Amino acid sequence: MDTKRLNRLNTTPEMLALGTAAYFAILCNLRFWREVLAIVVPSDPRQIAVLVTLPLVLTSLSLLILLPVTFRRTLKPVLAILFFANALALYFMDTYHIYIDRNMLRNALQSDWREITELLDVRMAGYLLLFGILPTILLRLIHLRETPLRESITRRLAIAGGAVVLVAVSVGMLPGQYMFLAREHRELAYLLTPQNYVVATIGLLRGQNPRQDHSARIAIGSDARPGKAWETRTRPLLLVLVVGETARAQAFSLNGYDRQTNPQLGRRAVFSFTDVSSCGTSTAESLPCMFRPFGRRGPDTDDLRQYESLLDVAQRAGLQVTWLDNNSGCKGVCAGVESHQLDNDADLALCSKTGCYDEILVKKLGELLAARPRSSLVVLHQQGSHGPAYFRRYPPEFGQFTPACATDALLGCSREEIRNAYDNTILYTDHVLSRLIDLLDAQQDRYDSAMLYVSDHGESLGENGLYLHGMPYRIAPEAQTHVPMIYWMSSGFIEDQGLSTSCVKATTATTLSHDNLFASVLGLLDIRTRIYQPERDMFAECRGRTLIAGPNAKPPAVSFTGTEG
Repeated sequence: MDTKRLNRLNTTPEMLALGTAAYFAILCNLRFWREVLAIVVPSDPRQIAVLVTLPLVLTSLSLLILLPVTFRRTLKPVLAILFFANALALYFMDTYHIYIDRNMLRNALQSDWREITELLDVRMAGYLLLFGILPTILLRLIHLRETPLRESITRRLAIAGGAVVLVAVSVGMLPGQYMFLAREHRELAYLLTPQNYVVATIGLLRGQNPRQDHSARIAIGSDARPGKAWETRTRPLLLVLVVGETARAQAFSLNGYDRQTNPQLGRRAVFSFTDVSSCGTSTAESLPCMFRPFGRRGPDTDDLRQYESLLDVAQRAGLQVTWLDNNSGCKGVCAGVESHQLDNDADLALCSKTGCYDEILVKKLGELLAARPRSSLVVLHQQGSHGPAYFRRYPPEFGQFTPACATDALLGCSREEIRNAYDNTILYTDHVLSRLIDLLDAQQDRYDSAMLYVSDHGESLGENGLYLHGMPYRIAPEAQTHVPMIYWMSSGFIEDQGLSTSCVKATTATTLSHDNLFASVLGLLDIRTRIYQPERDMFAECRGRTLIAGPNAKPPAVSFTGTEG
């Protein structure tokens, strides 16, 4: 291109920032605008006025984000990064109908490489070309004029002031309409690029304290000790806690699903709790919450990592604690105990380049039990039903529901094919849990054992256009928060606990959540500590013996600042 043509593309950094802000606000937020148009009532002049002013407000907000970097040498590199970030955000939002907030971003950053590659398909190339590469090429054709620093700063301050005034006037003219959108449709903010991922990134960075030593975690249950039942126990106690992955309660025939997805568990003496809610809608959010005593409304996920977990409390009380992982890690929960990562195991029958089937967990547990006859808490972290590559989660012989989606690109499959592939993962989980029960049942002369299975979160399979998981909890559909929980006990464990099986059965329809897990496991293991919360122990009323909270039977009090009551 000749010099004269290039001269026609000369502009100031401020004008480039303004043009880019308008591009972000209008052309990079088509899903946002579709959602807004679905809300607006055409017959209401005030709502029509919102449609007129909202592009100006969003352009102003995007401009305020860009102005701090609107220098001749910094603006283009920052815009290039934002163009490609926008392309990725738009791809995931449009393809899977996700919303981007801090938890979604955290979940993405904590995914392993296999999980990330499964989310990619050929459609991403189109988004990268349209929203990443082409705008970046256009940037190279624009020459930014050099202006004195004082003039540049004065101009940017004036533009920033104008943007603030424009937002204030627009919102001030229609306060009720904007308040309605902000209060009743807060989820719209999670669809706005680049604001959504910029705010999420800032939130994550603020949650990281570089001066904090995460190796020195805040102790919880420092008074933990074995209860009186340990004095008369004749066999080691074994509790296997299975953390399921992406299993939704609605897909379990044990809970009334119209497909037979639990043929093997249905023949065993298990208790299926039908009304259980998760802590979060992603593994990164749920796992830290499940294994600590605060509950879903407790500290933020980043703050939770400062504390020890249930596993540390059990280990302090004298149990052998082991974490076996066939997923992308324990999210800091198992930091203080023995752990083994199995998803890259060399077992040729159960593993391949794309990972291992969950039966690897049962096999490794069997090897552990053969060499370790002592009271133990073992956690099995499944690959479970993690999408979008559902077809990779089960061996071919479990492909009972057909035709099943056999690609990572979910939008290339019909809703029925996606549902079939997902239900096959639940059928395989049914097999894995049944094999685990058979293993424990065969060990009854060596252990008094029990199994407690609960998923970390659920999954959307196209309902209302939503796929996968990770929605902000406030607006998440039930499919992402309603999780299965299944319990099994050996006869020796029932006798040791003094549990009434009829009482346990009567509680299976009780409303429960991940908040109940911490106290319930302490109760099952007969661990005495002041942080035991009997009101959260779902088995407390069915237990023949009384488990007190501490030496003075004080009500538990756990401070979020790390002190124990």
